[in-house]
Amino acid sequence: MQGRPAWTSKTKGDMTTYGENCYAVNVISSYRWPGSFTVSKSGRYYSIYIGDAIKRGDVLFSPSEPPAVLSDPSEKDDNA
Repeated sequence: MQGRPAWTSKTKGDMTTYGENCYAVNVISSYRWPGSFTVSKSGRYYSIYIGDAIKRGDVLFSPSEPPAVLSDPSEKDDNA
C-alpha cells in the first residue's frame, strides 16, 4: 500500500466523560478496501462495507461484450 498502514483508527464524537458515560466511538477504516469501516464503543463492534468490491490499486474488471445473437434458421416447407 505504498508505505501506508492497512488500517487507520480515529476517535470521533464527544470525548468528554459524563459520569461513567463517554459518547465517542472508535472508527477503523481500511485503506485496502475503500468503504470498509468498523465502529467500536464499549466493547461492541459493528462493521459495514459500502463499496464497489474493488481493492485499492487493483485493475478494474471490465468484461467484454457478448457476441451477437444469431438469427433464427429458416423453416423448411414440408409440402414441397
